[in-house]
Amino acid sequence: MVDMNTGSDRPQQMGIGSPVDRVGVATSKSSIQELNSDPSSQLRLGTAKEWTNIVDWKDPFTNEEESKFNSASTGKSAQMCVHPFRDIVSGAIKRRKRWEDCNVLPTIWNSTAKPDHDKSGVYVEIGANIGACVMEMLLGTDANIIAFEPHPMNLFNVKKSVSKLDPVYQNRLQLIPVGLGNEKVSSTIFSANNNMGNSVIGKIIKDVESQQFSETLQFTINVERLDSILDRDVDVKLMKMDAQGFECNILDGMGDFGKNIEAVKFEWAPKWLDGQNCTDLLPRFRKYGFDLYKRFDSGSGSFTYRIDQDNLRKGYNVVNDVFAVKGESKRFTAVKG
Repeated sequence: MVDMNTGSDRPQQMGIGSPVDRVGVATSKSSIQELNSDPSSQLRLGTAKEWTNIVDWKDPFTNEEESKFNSASTGKSAQMCVHPFRDIVSGAIKRRKRWEDCNVLPTIWNSTAKPDHDKSGVYVEIGANIGACVMEMLLGTDANIIAFEPHPMNLFNVKKSVSKLDPVYQNRLQLIPVGLGNEKVSSTIFSANNNMGNSVIGKIIKDVESQQFSETLQFTINVERLDSILDRDVDVKLMKMDAQGFECNILDGMGDFGKNIEAVKFEWAPKWLDGQNCTDLLPRFRKYGFDLYKRFDSGSGSFTYRIDQDNLRKGYNVVNDVFAVKGESKRFTAVKG
C-alpha cells in the first residue's frame, strides 16, 4: 500500500465542485448538478452481492478491491480500487499494476510541439471504466481532466480510488456520472459478467457468443449531449473515447464543439460499431477536420501511418486503436505519408 500523503481522511467531493468553472463545465445547461447532488442516488443497492456497501472514506478498500497502480510514464504509485469479482481490466491491474492501453496517453500529452498552447488545454475521457486511464493521466501529467462514466459500479471504483489521492490530484478531476449520446434521455447500460469494460448503452453486444450479461449488472442511466455539458470555449487538447460502438451518437451530440478538440484516441471495432449502426465512424471524424493515424511514435513524438479507409486490420472481432488529429493542429505533429 502506497501512502500518497492525502493529509486528510475526508476526500473532496468528486464531480461538480469549485474547480468546475476553471475547466469550463457548464452545469446550468444540463442536469449534471442534480445528478451529483446525492451520489448515493446513482447506486442501485442490493442488486449484486458485491455492490451493497457504501464507502467508508476512512477505510474505503476491502481486501478483494485493493490493488496498487503504477504509472507507466512516471513510476508514481497509488492505491486503486478494482472490482472484487472476475473482470478483465481489474485482473490486469492486479497482475501488472496498470492497464496498458492507457500507457500512450501521458506520452501524447507530454509530447506537444508547442507548450505555449497547452496552458488552457484539458483532457477529456469518455467511458472511464474503473479509472485506469484517469489514474495514469493524474499521475503521469499535469492535465486537468473531465471524465464521464455512466455505470454506477465502475463510477464507484473511480470515486474510491481518487478519494485516497492528495487533493492536488483530486482538484484536477471532474468526474461526471452520465453517458454521452445525441440526445438527453434515460437508457439502460448492459455489462458483461467478466468484462465491465464491455458496458454497452441500449443493447447487448457480446465479446464472444458465450459471454453472459447478468441482470444484476444492468442499470438505468442518464445520457446527455456533450455540447449541453461543456462550455463552447473549452479547449480539449486530448480526448479518449471508449464507448463500445456508441461513438457516432457521441459525435452527433458534440455539435459545433468538435472544433475545440485537437486529438482523440478511440477504437475502431466493427462488431460494436455495426451493432450501434455506426458504420461511418471514420468519415465522421474526417468531417470534423481530423486526419486519422494508426500509431503514435514516442521517439519522434509524432502520429504515424496515416489511415485510408481500406488499410485497417479486417475481421469482425478485430479492435483497432485509431488516433484522430486535427489537420492543422497547433500542438501535435504527424507524418502525413
